[in-house]
Amino acid sequence: MPPGWTPYNHRIETLTYDVTDFLKSNENALAVELVSGWHSGRISRGKALYENFASPKVLCQLEITLEDGSQQTIVSDETWKGTTNGPVRLAGIYD
Repeated sequence: MPPGWTPYNHRIETLTYDVTDFLKSNENALAVELVSGWHSGRISRGKALYENFASPKVLCQLEITLEDGSQQTIVSDETWKGTTNGPVRLAGIYD
């Protein structure tokens, strides 16, 4: 359950993953599983502990260096689709 407890009013944690071994030519999809966690989940009775953090948010960036040395960057934006009907219903230290 990364990044763990974070004082979101002071800093936002950045998680970085090396996905090189998972990339295949023309066969990729980028997805994010995002849940409420401790800061807006059951432990805080569904109320945000910090202003402007009532629901979880994500900013995702995939940086690809191609074999010829050129780079491609894919960034999450308003075209990304989401659902609240996924398989995970609760996600906190007591769930």
